[in-house]
Amino acid sequence: DDVRSMAADLRDAGYSVGDPHVYQEVSVSTALLVVMLIGTGAATILLLQLFFAIPAGVTWGLILLDVLLSLAGTFVARGMAQSLGALGAAIVFPTWAICRMQWREPGGRLSLGRALGAFVVMSLVSLAGGLLAAGCLSDLAHMMQIAAFRGVKFAQVIPLGVVLVVFVARSMRSYDEIRTEMGANLPEAPALWAGIVEAATGVVRYWHVAIMVVALAAAALMLMRSGNVTPVPPSGLEMKARAVLDHTLGVRPRSKEIFFGHPAMILALTFLLAGRRKYLWAAMVAGTVGQVSLVNSCGHIHTPLLLQLMRIGNGLWLGIVVAVALWVIGGIGVRWWSGRAART
Repeated sequence: DDVRSMAADLRDAGYSVGDPHVYQEVSVSTALLVVMLIGTGAATILLLQLFFAIPAGVTWGLILLDVLLSLAGTFVARGMAQSLGALGAAIVFPTWAICRMQWREPGGRLSLGRALGAFVVMSLVSLAGGLLAAGCLSDLAHMMQIAAFRGVKFAQVIPLGVVLVVFVARSMRSYDEIRTEMGANLPEAPALWAGIVEAATGVVRYWHVAIMVVALAAAALMLMRSGNVTPVPPSGLEMKARAVLDHTLGVRPRSKEIFFGHPAMILALTFLLAGRRKYLWAAMVAGTVGQVSLVNSCGHIHTPLLLQLMRIGNGLWLGIVVAVALWVIGGIGVRWWSGRAART
């Protein structure tokens, strides 16, 4: 009776009611899964090459191992291979895209245009990782949310942690000394280790502790807000803002991308490419939030990929608009302050 009543209400509302049917089976092509796993492994090798001078022979050995593991995983433990491939792509691609941005020599000119170009390339690399992660999980079980991607939290935390360690180490004096002594063409790992040791043994001040507490609280909030079910619901003001964006754009971008992550990364790249290093590590970590969120959007397998690409695109262009606005406002503020200082 309840079903008949519901069907009658739907017909009265103008909907048509048909017979239920079984969903058509959808699975990831075996050949494509092998290719995607090999691609994720190749990106991992590139990330290792970024920090270590891996000899050519070892590199070819790693490539062969990548191919063999991809084949074995696909045919022996397919479900695990899909999950690990998705997790690896979601972690490695944004991490490599960000960490490949090396320090420039101090004294360069600030250029928002160069930063925007670097940001677009970085976002495309992260998007490639997101698409590989989505491809690995594109089967009916994940689409129907019968099976869930268990690595969402890891895919958010690990890139943030790696970027934090790498850019804090790069900001240390001992890092510069060893890089100057060894040369830029030699492996970066010894210089990174020296920078990590210097940072870990440095004097901890009260304001350092305060910043760490705020950062940890923000990271915890981001993790709790991730996923479809969250213990920390959005505020009323945020819900209104989301409704406005939904109505205006059709597909709402993520707030942490347009108002925080993407603008932070663009402005950070502006200073990085000009060789301005002071506190840059904090801005790079903040910008990583946007890249991680971009990749995470692709992991919502139950949502059509086209909608997710529209969400990502809206987040990118709106993030650029916010960054440009902040750049203009900052420039006006600097000129006003300089003029005021000159008059006094």
